[in-house]
Amino acid sequence: MLVLAGTKDARELTAFLRQHNKKVSVSVVTEQAAQKYKSLNIPIYIGRLTKEQMLEMVLAKKFKAIIDATHPYAELVSKYAMEVAKEVNIPYLRYERPSTVLSESQYLHFVSSYLEAIKWIREKKGVVFVTTGITKIDRFAKSLLGEPNIRLIFRILPTVENLKKCESLGIPKENIIAMQGTFSAGLNQAIYKKYGINLLITKESGKEGGFLEKVESAIQMGIETIVIQRPKLQYPIVFHQFEDLLKYLEEH
Repeated sequence: MLVLAGTKDARELTAFLRQHNKKVSVSVVTEQAAQKYKSLNIPIYIGRLTKEQMLEMVLAKKFKAIIDATHPYAELVSKYAMEVAKEVNIPYLRYERPSTVLSESQYLHFVSSYLEAIKWIREKKGVVFVTTGITKIDRFAKSLLGEPNIRLIFRILPTVENLKKCESLGIPKENIIAMQGTFSAGLNQAIYKKYGINLLITKESGKEGGFLEKVESAIQMGIETIVIQRPKLQYPIVFHQFEDLLKYLEEH
């Protein structure tokens, strides 16, 4: 079976399946991600897949199932995987961490798109902490860089590729925080204080990604927090526990 990876959970799920004698291969986007799977001694396919490439791989390797453990916001890959599984007539199984439940707050607001988040920034202005990752960073940079009374601070993973992308978009170095998470509530608050953050932009990631610490520490400081909700894809079947997914595999 083919595991489409993209999260820490995907690595743990793949290891779990191997421990239970399941024959798995994994697909990742980068060489850096591939390194995390080397010790499992499984086939690793590196590179961003088009639908046609995914279909070709599934047919060539005769995979019996696709397990989609990509990031909740990698909706295009998930759509490809569902379409390929349907065309080849094999099971598509979605695994994702449960959504984190947040307490209501006057400082907490949910939006369904990046465009809505950008509208919030234009309305509120000030110093904005953008923690949505590198993939969609160009949406904020191209829309908002240079606008009066708005300073964007981006937190990204510390890779050469990410820094080059920031440079190509014209993001000033002093507005880039390149750090490897996860981040404690205390560290988040120290960053908020240092930069004078008044607006936080984040995605609805799960507990393992430090989402709760990031949001709750902002709310405690009275920082307006905008959460971009997960895409509402219609998955045919979703698992939140490794054991439930394994049971399904063994029963089908």
